[in-house]
Amino acid sequence: MAEKGRPTLFSEDIANKVCEAIAASRDGLDKICDNNPTFPTARTIYNWMYKNEDFFQMYMQARAFQAHVLMDGIVDTANNDSEDTLIKINRARIKIDAYKIASARFNPKHFGDKQEVNNTHRFHEEDLKALK
Repeated sequence: MAEKGRPTLFSEDIANKVCEAIAASRDGLDKICDNNPTFPTARTIYNWMYKNEDFFQMYMQARAFQAHVLMDGIVDTANNDSEDTLIKINRARIKIDAYKIASARFNPKHFGDKQEVNNTHRFHEEDLKALK
């Protein structure tokens, strides 16, 4: 009888399912894997990322999409005014801060604080002389 357990060998099908789950969830990788027994462990997924550049890019894209889900979580948390107590308000603040930080890390282009400016103009000697 074959032993059953979590997969360890890379599978395109499982990789796609893992990335879909990441992109649609507010949870971290450990929790996503723990909640789905057909997924490999988070450690296995990290090994896949290390060994497979295509999977790494797919994973990073899933995290970028997850940033949008986390931002929705900020709106939901901020709009939830049921049973406002000091403890619940402080817990909501912590969640909002955590979602903001994760969103900025996962998708800095859309949610990061720093804006990148690219200057592609190159000065020629004539341009520099004209400025003098």
